[in-house]
Amino acid sequence: MLGEEEHSDEEGSFSMASIPKRIAIVLAGAIVNIIFGLLVYFVLSASTGNYISTKIESVIPNYPAEKYGIQAGDKIIKIDDKKIRLRSDIDKVLQNSNGEEIKLTIKRNEEIIEINILPTEEELEGVKTYKLGVAFAIAENSFSNNIYYGFWDTAEFSTSIVDSLRMLFTGNIGVDQLTRTSRNIWNCIKD
Repeated sequence: MLGEEEHSDEEGSFSMASIPKRIAIVLAGAIVNIIFGLLVYFVLSASTGNYISTKIESVIPNYPAEKYGIQAGDKIIKIDDKKIRLRSDIDKVLQNSNGEEIKLTIKRNEEIIEINILPTEEELEGVKTYKLGVAFAIAENSFSNNIYYGFWDTAEFSTSIVDSLRMLFTGNIGVDQLTRTSRNIWNCIKD
């Protein structure tokens, strides 16, 4: 833009614009870059398919799901009254439960059923995880499903970026940790 690199006295140049207009111009460029990046992420995400749904394919013996009567074909739609869209939503809620009882809202055929269930705690490489004891089905690879899962995957990705930046500016995370997180995200994308 004229007047951005070096001073220019021409009318309409960046140098002659007021400070609020300059700030708006710089912010607009950054926002367009972010939107473009998210759009590319969405297109790539929606075109890959092979998403894991929230529909239960099978129940693993000797785990809470079997004990509480969860069946293959059930679809988890809410946990603790929070809408579930992606398999990763289930994982987050389970990790945040710290092993305490959660309320599952499942759809079985056309019936809505609520089940209070206590996840099983397991330790893997020194990290506590919580399991229901179910295996989830792969979502049908259709255009509408790919758009649906691509959209929510992109929304989750956007939220994680905002959360990481918020933690960086509040001092809850260091730059080295943010770099490591970014590298992990990039490795997941390219795989």
